[in-house]
Amino acid sequence: MLFKILIPAIVIAAVYFLGRNHAHDPKRLQVLPPVVTSDPESGSLEKSRAFQLAAFGSAAAVVLVTAWLVYDGWREERQVVIIRVVNTQTGIAASYRSRQGDVHLRTFLTLDGRRVTLADVERMEVAPAPTP
Repeated sequence: MLFKILIPAIVIAAVYFLGRNHAHDPKRLQVLPPVVTSDPESGSLEKSRAFQLAAFGSAAAVVLVTAWLVYDGWREERQVVIIRVVNTQTGIAASYRSRQGDVHLRTFLTLDGRRVTLADVERMEVAPAPTP
């Protein structure tokens, strides 16, 4: 979960610093003659604002999508499931209620706080709990 947040932050920081170093490169710093236009505020200022709005809009969209994905993952892990543990030798079955995020390979934590570890002869069946 931490990597889902950490990796994009590292990529953003790397792109920022690479762009900053690229912009301050002495080979690229050249004095250009000023461009003279008849109406200096008409074209470039509108393009600059449009570009800024597009950049902020896309950044906001990325943040909103990321927030939705984190929330959806959290909600899915909190979903209550019914776990049926069946002994393959005797056929005896026991049912437990747990949260989806607490179910792991052969271990799960029930809603009342018990940790259950399956034996080699037991099989686990997971089904969504019926909603009231």
